[in-house]
Amino acid sequence: MRMNRVDLGFQQNQGEASDLLTVLPLWQDKFVLAVAEDHPFVNRKKIQISDLATQPLIWLHRSVNPLLSDRVRGLLTQKGPMPRIILEAKSDASMMNFVASGLGLGIVVSTPRKGNLGVVFKPVQDLNLPVAFTLAWRRDDKSIPLLNFVKLVKELVSKTFRQGGRNGKIKS
Repeated sequence: MRMNRVDLGFQQNQGEASDLLTVLPLWQDKFVLAVAEDHPFVNRKKIQISDLATQPLIWLHRSVNPLLSDRVRGLLTQKGPMPRIILEAKSDASMMNFVASGLGLGIVVSTPRKGNLGVVFKPVQDLNLPVAFTLAWRRDDKSIPLLNFVKLVKELVSKTFRQGGRNGKIKS
């Protein structure tokens, strides 16, 4: 957007570029632990960050989302020893495949996913980092098509919430 190549975008915005962008919060996600369906953590009632210290971790490469990566890494380090990162995935999909194969656990945003066979999403009690999912556009862009699209997104999100949508399926 800074280079005027993109008019608007859906993003996990954590307040960056507030000088440039108008940001419409759509919903709030949280982080969860992605676990292979045959991993012992699947049957645990509670998981804490300290439980991850001895577990191999598949990490989403920092280049995918530097701000969120740094925030999660900072919280993990603050709460105890940093888990052992054994692999850095370049995409969420590849991370899920590595987790499903049993290579390690992954920390992901709780956005509901389809097609992640073999992966169970578990809450982590003290992993309290909210993630805002937003629609953002350049503050100086007042084009009619853009504003109509923003209005449509607002209506769809409102309708989704009224119908009970955006309930991530997290096994606890």
